[in-house]
Amino acid sequence: MTRSTLFTLITAFILFSTHIHTISALFDGPPVVLIPGDGGCQLQATLNRTATLHPYICQKTSGLFTLWLNLDEFVPYYFDCFIDNMKLVYDPATRTSRDSEGVHVYIPGFGNTSTVEWLDPSKSSFGSYYTHLVDALVAVGYERNVNIRGAPYDFRKAPNEGGSYFWQLQHLVEETYQKNGHEPVVLVSHSLGCLYALYFLNQQPTSWKNRFIRAWVPISGPYAGTTKVMRVVTSGDNLNEYVISALTARNAQRSYPSSVFLFPNTDYWSPEEIIITTPKANYTTRNYTQLFKDLNYTIGLDLLQDTQGLVKDIKAPDVPVFPVYGVEVPTEANYTYPGNSFPDTQPTISMGLGDGTVNLRSLRAYRKWRNEQYSPVREYEVKGPTGEHSAILAEKSVFRFIINEVLFPFIKLNSTTSKKRSKLSPRKSPKLT
Repeated sequence: MTRSTLFTLITAFILFSTHIHTISALFDGPPVVLIPGDGGCQLQATLNRTATLHPYICQKTSGLFTLWLNLDEFVPYYFDCFIDNMKLVYDPATRTSRDSEGVHVYIPGFGNTSTVEWLDPSKSSFGSYYTHLVDALVAVGYERNVNIRGAPYDFRKAPNEGGSYFWQLQHLVEETYQKNGHEPVVLVSHSLGCLYALYFLNQQPTSWKNRFIRAWVPISGPYAGTTKVMRVVTSGDNLNEYVISALTARNAQRSYPSSVFLFPNTDYWSPEEIIITTPKANYTTRNYTQLFKDLNYTIGLDLLQDTQGLVKDIKAPDVPVFPVYGVEVPTEANYTYPGNSFPDTQPTISMGLGDGTVNLRSLRAYRKWRNEQYSPVREYEVKGPTGEHSAILAEKSVFRFIINEVLFPFIKLNSTTSKKRSKLSPRKSPKLT
């Protein structure tokens, strides 16, 4: 079978299959490591609390249970318990965050795909995450937990607190490389995970990246932050569950370093561009400090100082990059609080361009890498509702792009072309735009 014939077969299969089924291996492609985004992996916890918000509803003690995502807790009162267990406590002395008193949160399934495929262990359709992409890869010959691996992390925190995680991620990449015939790894990340991946890659020496990383596929990357998180910190977000309180959710959302980490990058929003309008003050990227004071958000400035410089320059990663993102989805741009509504009611929202969560200027901030690195940078845009920030993870055209454009050029056609495979190197490819 020729390479062109196999290419046609793979494309046809992904194009015309209504349902993804596991089939005999079509090709042996480079291994893939999946890095999830904000809320993109399961969290488990144990409890040994001395007090709770609702003594007759919230548990004080518990063995290991699913903290995120458990849809049974998304109802009044029980949601209060959930939020109280999810909150972090910031220590200004150590400049680190920890779980609330009596709560111990664990990140299950590192190295496996199960906890990044489904957020809800019951596999409710609401909690599907990377599962559609994994199914598509399995359909063309990949195998879960062998050459598709998962790298979950505590998405409540920012990369400055990810020391042990990045050590684990480096070890996972190296282990996956060795267990798959010394094949360099393709990193696939989503949302916040793109900034984690960028931070990780920029900490690695070029020699390590040349050896272990084949390419990086960032999906829906908020490279320069997003205005939406300013509303989340200001007034809270109820996760589109209208029976729960955004102000209750805000208690946890303000405690997460990852929230402030995602504030709009001052290099991509003009200091004159008003993002939040109130009768008493307007807020731009220039006066975050004033915003935090007016919100009585005492740890906000500390979190800003801790996280603002982590990826602010959006430094090129020096690996082949294949960014995927959605466009033409109405996206929050700025906010108006009339009367005395600031900050405890939801504002009037003015919409702009983006993927429904991340502003377009942030999604495209990677484009400067074309002039900053020799390795190729080739993008794929998804227009309309299927390119929405999370919906894009179920979009079949994205699977085709990843398989055909990222993985296919480096496959081994069984054993007949394995020698040819070693001659292919994206680091010597012409610059793609």
